[in-house]
Amino acid sequence: MQQLTGSYIWHYVSDESKIEGLKEEHQYLACFEVDEPSGPVWKMRLVYWFEKGAKLTIYEKDGTPHDFKIEDDGFYIIDDIGGSKGPRCFKLRGVRYWTEIHEPGVNPDDTLTIVG
Repeated sequence: MQQLTGSYIWHYVSDESKIEGLKEEHQYLACFEVDEPSGPVWKMRLVYWFEKGAKLTIYEKDGTPHDFKIEDDGFYIIDDIGGSKGPRCFKLRGVRYWTEIHEPGVNPDDTLTIVG
């Protein structure tokens, strides 16, 4: 079995308006802090980078389009499941670290063991 371990280079974000060098519509992993009743908690989400003025269309299963215009550069969460509200796209504020996720280039069947 092939081991899929690796290292990630985490980039610190001191000012969200000055992030440079990211590819638009590319998926990244972002780390941000959330205030919980028990205290601050770090969370991670898969996000996409979009630049101001970009346009995004997300289609429901029945083909209904939902258009979004990106107002600011930043990391955006795309909720294409939507439920009764339809698809959503919103900017994730407070990102403190981000990293690029590299595709493993391996078939999951070659690396996963399912125990039943």
